[in-house]
Amino acid sequence: MSTRAASRLRRLKRVLLGVLVVTVGIIGLEGLASLGLLFDNINVSRTPGNFRQAQYDSLVGWVGLPNMSSFNNYGPNLTLSTNSQGMRIHRPVPSVVLAGERRAVCSGDSFAFGSGVSDNETFCAYLEHEISNLVTLNMSQRGFGIDQMYLWYKRDAVLYPHSLHLLAFIWADFERMATTSFSGYPKPRLRLKGESLVVENVPVPQWTAPSQWSQVGEQIGNLRLVQLIRRNTDMSDSAKLQRVDDQVW
Repeated sequence: MSTRAASRLRRLKRVLLGVLVVTVGIIGLEGLASLGLLFDNINVSRTPGNFRQAQYDSLVGWVGLPNMSSFNNYGPNLTLSTNSQGMRIHRPVPSVVLAGERRAVCSGDSFAFGSGVSDNETFCAYLEHEISNLVTLNMSQRGFGIDQMYLWYKRDAVLYPHSLHLLAFIWADFERMATTSFSGYPKPRLRLKGESLVVENVPVPQWTAPSQWSQVGEQIGNLRLVQLIRRNTDMSDSAKLQRVDDQVW
């Protein structure tokens, strides 16, 4: 072999080696990213802000844990506090309205509850800063539909005399009314029967928070490698039809 040919062969080998290193590096980074997302999802499912900070309720499905104070809950200095009724209130609320005091009850889902912000940053708390002599009671709860907002308010708001009720909602809260569960947690359902409201699925079936290992198993199923193996080993009729459709398109 001539010197020139040998030199070209060496350059070709270096190019191929470089391509191989880059390819392996990309695959490795993709794998590390998938593992990073896996652990991140597991940590998110275990961090404060999910149903681990709620307790079973036979009428509405779940309410907040009572008398809770979690510092740095959503981040540095972002505190989550509840009163004895599981409402997000950072101070005791007397059953008697004080002289000159106006009181309002706020109902809603996670947005009104204030997921992600501190006690004094919820819209219900901001109202107190904007309106003098106003005291607000945050009876919102994460994952609530309008049916649960209504049932919890009707049952427990009578314990706290008030002159105003604020209901904050999004479209998803209406959709939740049509179901008897949310993210696997049983809930009641309101139906209109004639001219009367009927409450179904009560007492709400008992539930328990998912274990750490069940959450790990669910997240592992999201790995690309696991999905690839499942796709190529699933011999069910629906999977076969899906593969045929993918080939056609």
